[in-house]
Amino acid sequence: MEQEVKRAALSLLPEEGEEAERRRAVDRAWQTIRSFTLGRAEDDGLDGDTRAQLASCCAELAEDLLRAGDRVEKETVGTWSRSYRSAERADVRAGTVLRRWLGNSGLLYRGADGC
Repeated sequence: MEQEVKRAALSLLPEEGEEAERRRAVDRAWQTIRSFTLGRAEDDGLDGDTRAQLASCCAELAEDLLRAGDRVEKETVGTWSRSYRSAERADVRAGTVLRRWLGNSGLLYRGADGC
């Protein structure tokens, strides 16, 4: 299941940059998905639509990670200035991406089962 989603996510990424860098970004994105879904994303019984949503989510997170390699958010030349993106903003962005792709899948559920 994991390898299937990662392959699909890689195919959705732009082919810019090194293959190894793209694979690392997909691996990190998958770890984020596993963390937010409490491991439920690894269930082999997930339907095709959910798997496609996982792949799209993984690809978008990986793309964000690839772009975040350049942490400079804003530069000014006159009276030199440089601003960097904060890690907190990246975490908020990851949560937004996860909720958009997986919000209706049940994979992000944090409540109790069988009460």
